[in-house]
Amino acid sequence: MRQKSSTTKIWSNAAWRKIFLSALLVIFSFPASAKTIYETIVVGPGQTYDGKGETIVAVGLGDGGQGENQEPIFRLEKGATLKNVRIAFPGCDGVHCYGDNLVENVIWEDIGEDALTVKGGDTTDAGTITIRNCQAYSGDDKVCQINAPCTFSMENMTADGFGKVIRQNGGKTFLVNIYLSDCTFRNGKECIARTDSPVTQLYYSNLSITNVPQLWIFPSNSQIHENGNNTMEPTPSPTPIPTPPVLTSGAPLKLEAEEMSMNKAEIESEHGGFSGSGYVNFANEPGGYLEWSINSSTATKVTCTFIYANGGSNSRPLDITVNGNIITSNMDFPSTDAWNSWTPLSVSLQLDRGTSLFGVTGNGSEGGPNLDRIEMSMAANETPTEGPTPIITTKGDVNSDNIVNIVDALLIAQYYVNIANTQINLATADVNCDNVVNIVDALLIAQYYVHLINSFC
Repeated sequence: MRQKSSTTKIWSNAAWRKIFLSALLVIFSFPASAKTIYETIVVGPGQTYDGKGETIVAVGLGDGGQGENQEPIFRLEKGATLKNVRIAFPGCDGVHCYGDNLVENVIWEDIGEDALTVKGGDTTDAGTITIRNCQAYSGDDKVCQINAPCTFSMENMTADGFGKVIRQNGGKTFLVNIYLSDCTFRNGKECIARTDSPVTQLYYSNLSITNVPQLWIFPSNSQIHENGNNTMEPTPSPTPIPTPPVLTSGAPLKLEAEEMSMNKAEIESEHGGFSGSGYVNFANEPGGYLEWSINSSTATKVTCTFIYANGGSNSRPLDITVNGNIITSNMDFPSTDAWNSWTPLSVSLQLDRGTSLFGVTGNGSEGGPNLDRIEMSMAANETPTEGPTPIITTKGDVNSDNIVNIVDALLIAQYYVNIANTQINLATADVNCDNVVNIVDALLIAQYYVHLINSFC
């Protein structure tokens, strides 16, 4: 059944296998709405690239690590603007700015080598670089690298997980004027800004800083200028990572909302009738969220029941997410007439085997409802049975685990390029029924996984 063409010779090369499997992982990891690019997007002088909220996935520009010579995803020529874009993993070398650039409403989901670099030489003035209403997450080292003299302004920026937010090119003494205002910085390994230049100046106001060892590493404290209100919380001692609770086929798993991770929400106990030590009140604005994790030994459907109260007159909708993907959008949480009238509301969700991260996010101008607790239980017909697992012959389920997902596609890819004597179920791997198991079958499973197609042959 297994046949190969002469192109197999290419795949015998280890480097090509790595490139291919990396690309396959990228394809599988993002929704069908993501835009895949294979070369840097160049935004010309004075032009604007408005992504209108699109997610960019780069293939072949870098691995998103700290290796040098990765390519940027965007190159902004002098006077160019970039806005309304999400940059997904791998972040490669982010955004390169060549002078007088505006970067607005950009989210780096997983910072690569750097999120943004100001390009140029020691004597080439890059004008004004403005970073506004942006977010950057999960960086190993720098968020922004400054390699040319400029005025560098960061407004309403959130960075969570980094070595340094700003680093001026090491050993250089050119002038940079840095302005930071209304920014939130969390979970840094070293500092907010670092320079070796004795003439660079930094001005900051209204910063919120949590879990960062120190603010600045500058030749002199006289180069730092504080204005407005700033808060810095001390770096806490490391705490053990909690083990997610385990979902079983027995009694429902009860999770108290006040024990979950939250943002734009607070714990209260004003209105009676709740369980535990309190309940969670979302802020009266969009964007408040709760997150929690659970572990399951099997893939199964679960019933997720929210015990909530909404004493207002309007519904307070929530988005329900699993592992970062919106499963239910704008789920309606209607009025319960009183804030102490706790009411159950359920939704059915698909749970993968292993640990899953769940989240709820308020969408309306009044935020979400008050949440007391969340109860999760396996659907009655999904309870695992005793005894051996039957052999599955579903198309695409090449490892016979009763799930068609990324693992099946990767197994076919590994089998096709002769990695580690991969064993697969050939009867289910030939998803296009052409009596050949090859890379086409892997890509079809990829398309099925991200909902581009809904069936095989």
